[in-house]
Amino acid sequence: SPPASVHWRVKMDESYAVFVHETTGTVVELALSSKGWFACRDPQWKMHTLYPEGSVDTPRVQVFDAEHIITDLRFDFEQELVSGISQKEEGAGNHARLVEVAAGDMGNWEMAVSEHNQVLLSNKRAPGALLVLISTGLCFVGSSGDAVLVDEAGISRLGAKEARALLPAE
Repeated sequence: SPPASVHWRVKMDESYAVFVHETTGTVVELALSSKGWFACRDPQWKMHTLYPEGSVDTPRVQVFDAEHIITDLRFDFEQELVSGISQKEEGAGNHARLVEVAAGDMGNWEMAVSEHNQVLLSNKRAPGALLVLISTGLCFVGSSGDAVLVDEAGISRLGAKEARALLPAE
């Protein structure tokens, strides 16, 4: 399967970083000032808030704070489809943007693109928690070691062993 960094698009403003998976529509919204919690929307369009220790909340009001950035990303994607950019060029562009954002200031968040091209996000205030953007969605390993997987099936819980199987080998 193509590397994860080809599937994820990123856009930031001074308060948020937003990632959108271009085939499943999964959205991740990071508040740059966050102490490790973040919001995501699964492919069934249900929004969840994930916390560093591993708990998940499904808010009653299903609205992102950075909805404007998500709209911009969708618009960019539609423009590319219209202009006929090849998937290969587009994938290379996504990868380059991720690497560029990783090198910049993301507030409390730090981002790296692994040699397997998975996108790894950690928060300076939440040691032990790791958000990994994978080719099918995302895997969030809480500081407790248990994980939450968000993919085409929606949201599911994984034990530490199952989570490790999804993550890049050390």
